[in-house]
Amino acid sequence: MPANNFDSLIRDVQLAQDVELANSINQLKSNPAQLSTYLQTASDNIYNKITTARQDAFTKSYSDMNRAVDVQKNQYYYTQRNHDLNNLQQGFYKNVEAEANKYVMDNDNAKRQYEINEWASSNKLDTLFIFQILFVCLLVETVVVLFWRRGLFNTGIFSIITVILLVIFTFTVVSRAQYTQKLRNNRYWNKRNFDVYNKKPIPIPDCQAVSDAADAAIDAVSNLPGTATDALNSARQSLGSSLSSLGNSIAGN
Repeated sequence: MPANNFDSLIRDVQLAQDVELANSINQLKSNPAQLSTYLQTASDNIYNKITTARQDAFTKSYSDMNRAVDVQKNQYYYTQRNHDLNNLQQGFYKNVEAEANKYVMDNDNAKRQYEINEWASSNKLDTLFIFQILFVCLLVETVVVLFWRRGLFNTGIFSIITVILLVIFTFTVVSRAQYTQKLRNNRYWNKRNFDVYNKKPIPIPDCQAVSDAADAAIDAVSNLPGTATDALNSARQSLGSSLSSLGNSIAGN
């Protein structure tokens, strides 16, 4: 079908609709009751549509608000769950930390107890050594007394041997006691406490005094003739510049 026929058909339909609308309006104007009924029906339809649209908009807004509230609740629950997991992890961490501290404490206690036992046993061995020395001295003294009673030793030799034994025993006891009290480490038996060496700073020489001494020495030999004098002058200048640079560096530090 050509396009012109479609256009004419559309115009005919629009014209028929306009004619029908005009006839309906004329009929309504001629019949006031029917016009009032039509207006009432149209207003009711418009009111119902507006009310329905408003209710739909309110329902949609209320649903959106409920969904937003649900999202906030879910976020709050997620936050609370994260706090619970964090507290649970902190509890595990504290338990592990307590076990680690307990292990370290037990290890330190065992190590310290071993050190105490070693120190006590070594001290007992040292005491046993003193008693051994005493036993040897008494044994030798007994033999000397026996020989003295038999007349093999005179009183002078007996006295000398007795004094020597007494000195040996006294020196041993005093030296061991002094070493244990003053030099031996209180924690480790086989370690010795050494005096702390306080390093004293090396005194810096007086550059001016050195320069004056060098100048005096150079002046004393400056009367040498010729090349020797020139060499000494150059040496004097080099020494003066070196001392100046040294003094500046020391002052800068």
